[in-house]
Amino acid sequence: MISSDESHFFEVDSNSRQVSLKNCWRIILVLLGISAIFLCTGIYTVVRTKEFKKHAILVPGTVIENVQGTSSGETFYYPKIHFLSKEGKEITIISAMGANSAEFQVGEAVTLLYDPRKPMEAELDTFWQLWSLPLFLCGGGVISASVGFGMLGLEVRGKRTTNWQPQFGQSTNG
Repeated sequence: MISSDESHFFEVDSNSRQVSLKNCWRIILVLLGISAIFLCTGIYTVVRTKEFKKHAILVPGTVIENVQGTSSGETFYYPKIHFLSKEGKEITIISAMGANSAEFQVGEAVTLLYDPRKPMEAELDTFWQLWSLPLFLCGGGVISASVGFGMLGLEVRGKRTTNWQPQFGQSTNG
């Protein structure tokens, strides 16, 4: 049953009791717009990550603490890591990636990547730390594009079928 609040999105054909999307093209365009934003941002983060890796220096570090933080009512733990830069400067960072349980033990040795121009933006040298954002963005873009193009295909196919059949006197009723 469709509420009156949703009536601007749907049009009900009382004869066949089928619900058809009144604003199908708008939905398709929104999905394709979202996918374009996700894909462009995802590609940008892929390029940025590759550039970071190209200029980054690999150094050992040590987890000195697991810093507790809260997001959306859940507790997360972010490793606080100490390392020495190539120039011998002592640097301490808190990882931007946390988990709902401490992934690293205090005193655990880890490997970091850092850009000598921005040593405070060091990152753990793990696949998830480096590639999770690009994967999420590109994956979201691909999924929303797939849904958008799928709906577009159905819409075009549906119009072609309904336009073709009446010309030849065929009934569109089951």
